[in-house]
Amino acid sequence: MRLQLRVKAGVRENAEHQSQMLMFTFHLGPLEIFCLAHLPRPGEKESVAYVKATLKPRTLVDAGAQVIEEWKMKDDEAVLSGGNGSQLSLGPLHVFVRDDRMLASVRKRTVIDPKYKNVEDWTIAK
Repeated sequence: MRLQLRVKAGVRENAEHQSQMLMFTFHLGPLEIFCLAHLPRPGEKESVAYVKATLKPRTLVDAGAQVIEEWKMKDDEAVLSGGNGSQLSLGPLHVFVRDDRMLASVRKRTVIDPKYKNVEDWTIAK
């Protein structure tokens, strides 16, 4: 299965590099992924892109199961309050233990961050 997430992206001028930048952010549970790409100048075939990751405390609601995930930060680690020790969902990524083996799958999922009124709807890609 292949999933997609639709996010809003911003474009800004960068005077230092004399270019335009395309920026967007998405989350996988407490993991925040920030992406920034300098748009190619006329005649260029490619440009530089940066991906930055950080952990953030977040309280999330799984729209389907109405399960609340409360992620708190302790030092440089994200800690899930409650939860099930044999499975974990980070956005569409589902990690679980079966027959003493760690497995991963992706699944359609909608996650709501009520604090920021942010909805991340992972849908099946066309």
